[in-house]
Formats: sequence, structure tokens, C-alpha cells
Amino acid sequence: MSLAGDRQDDVDPARPASNDMPEAGLLDSVMERAAVAELALTGVGGFLPELVRSLLEARPCRPS
Repeated sequence: MSLAGDRQDDVDPARPASNDMPEAGLLDSVMERAAVAELALTGVGGFLPELVRSLLEARPCRPS
């Protein structure tokens, strides 16, 4: 069973975009900094929550 349960179709459209980021080298610096404990990935002030916050602030969700 996947993390999305039976909603596999909801996950698939995001997968290619998320795979493109590491392949393009966009996360190299982030992962290097996380490896030496210079950067937290999760938790308050972590990279992932801050990334989500900044994306939501920059581009509000649009009704479908």
C-alpha cells in the first residue's frame, strides 16, 4: 500500500516534477548542508516547512 492509499492517481502527476528537482541538481546544496547538520529539513524553521510556506505565499491556491 502506498502512502496515498488507494489514491495513486492523485500522487502520480506530482512525481515527475519532484523527480526533476534532484536530477537538475536543485537540491544538492540543501542535501550537503543537511548532511553536516547545518540545515534542518523538518520541524519549525526547517527547509521543507519553509519551502511550502514560501510557495503558498508566492502563489496562492487557485480554485479548480
